[in-house]
Amino acid sequence: MIPKDARQVLQVGQKLQLKISAWNQAGQGVARYNGIPIFVSAALPGEIWETTITSVKKNYAQAALLKPEKTVEFRTTPRCSHYGVCGSCELQHMTYAATLRFKTEKVEQACRSIAKLDTTDVLQATLPSPVNQHYRQKLVYNFTSAAPEATATATATATEKKGTNQPQLVDLGFFAPNSHNIIPIRACTAEFSTAADVRHAVLATLNCAEIRQAFKRAGVKHLVYKEKSGQGLFKRLMLRSERSNHKVLLTFVLNAAKTAYTPLMAQAFALLAQKLLPSSAAERGVNTGKRAASPDYAAAKESSTVARDTAAAGIAGIYLNFQPEKSNKIYSDDFLLLAGQATITETLHITSKPLFYTIGPGDFFQINPACADVLFQKALSCLKLQGSEVVYDLYCGTGSISLALAQQAKKVIGIEIVKSACVHAAANARLNGLSNVEFHCGAAGELFPRLFAQGLLADVVVVDPPRKGLDEQTIRTILQMGAPKVLYISCDPGSLARDLAKLTAPKIEGQQGQGTGQGAAAGPGRGQTQGTGQGPAYRIECLQPVDMFPFSEHTESVALLYKSR
Repeated sequence: MIPKDARQVLQVGQKLQLKISAWNQAGQGVARYNGIPIFVSAALPGEIWETTITSVKKNYAQAALLKPEKTVEFRTTPRCSHYGVCGSCELQHMTYAATLRFKTEKVEQACRSIAKLDTTDVLQATLPSPVNQHYRQKLVYNFTSAAPEATATATATATEKKGTNQPQLVDLGFFAPNSHNIIPIRACTAEFSTAADVRHAVLATLNCAEIRQAFKRAGVKHLVYKEKSGQGLFKRLMLRSERSNHKVLLTFVLNAAKTAYTPLMAQAFALLAQKLLPSSAAERGVNTGKRAASPDYAAAKESSTVARDTAAAGIAGIYLNFQPEKSNKIYSDDFLLLAGQATITETLHITSKPLFYTIGPGDFFQINPACADVLFQKALSCLKLQGSEVVYDLYCGTGSISLALAQQAKKVIGIEIVKSACVHAAANARLNGLSNVEFHCGAAGELFPRLFAQGLLADVVVVDPPRKGLDEQTIRTILQMGAPKVLYISCDPGSLARDLAKLTAPKIEGQQGQGTGQGAAAGPGRGQTQGTGQGPAYRIECLQPVDMFPFSEHTESVALLYKSR
């Protein structure tokens, strides 16, 4: 008999031998003890381990590995030195092929358990990423403090002073699993190949005495933000890089409102920008013989180190982002270009003609462009556009798939809530010589119903929502419009499953479509009564997971839905 409360049976520190039978949605191994599910990090199905209980809740427990009794052939040695400590890339203990199997099962389990959907006939094996190392072209690090001996060599010059009252150094890292404890990063197998150079340049610059003094004069008492106290200026460092030539947009996310940006603060950041942008450093003659021969040898050595690191970083532009909220919000909409270029350019190879995209620091764009090619190629092959279709692209970002759709459709209508992304999307259409795509700035749940009510129907609706999925108004409008095809691009199997359940639910008797059909070719059943309460509104034609985030538990998916007749 299964106990009603696991706390009556298990306790923290208890040793158990467990046989792992499955994966859960987070990629942990699942075992059972007296009917109680126990989740074991880094354990694989088919294995037997000696474990210790680390946490006990009412309905489940968690355990850590102690000693293997039996392992499986798809276990492998993690390739990152931060594995198990950093909260990312949590699947490195299994082969890449095994991670793909896990992600296929994850999508299937989400659809079955959350939406009660049988995907046996439509679910395909997860498509691999063309690259599974150094694939992330967007990164967000957290600023933290570190003891002098823990920092990289490039920052050590800041502590080469006599006495024991040395300033605490600035460092960068990621959150530990399930916490806000920051783990300093030395080498990451997911970050783009030159990211370490950027990190070293930033740390060398922020840790040099000249910069620290400049911020001290500006009234900054603490450089590094502390979540508990709410004090400190530098919260996060966000990087965006082009995959071809590694030009980088660098954004300092600050624990400050824009009103706190005083003239002295501006001077400090101007000096910071001069040191970080290689062109500015070269114009000032940093690391020349004259500078090295100056009386202050320590300062000259420090500047030489900074110049060496910044030259390798490839920083093209520097932004400030003002985000004083005490929340999990990574950055605000309040960006200020400090120096250098405002955007970078990315290229996607979705169709026979390459597409070029201008991207700003706060714009949404797929973090793994090589796999975005695979994702969008699959999406277009599913849709089989004939050139006569009108397409809605909701949550379109900078037009990543909008432009590819425009190459194969009659007209594309993009909707995006981020104003800068919407502006860049329109610029990207012009850049690629496409005149049959238009972009509207606003929330999809507000603009989409409004445009539909004005008579803008479509043959295809493409959605690529955030992790939380579609809002009710957007789903309602999709069902009312009754476009023959809906393409859903998802970054979360759970929200995808919930939305698929609503889109494939039986049609409601008497539910009416709206609009006059202007701007779109006539599609079957649009603008008419949606049914008699029998049969689903849409049926799933294809469900394709894509490995956008190698060796992490996250999964991207493409679902193609056809309107039921």
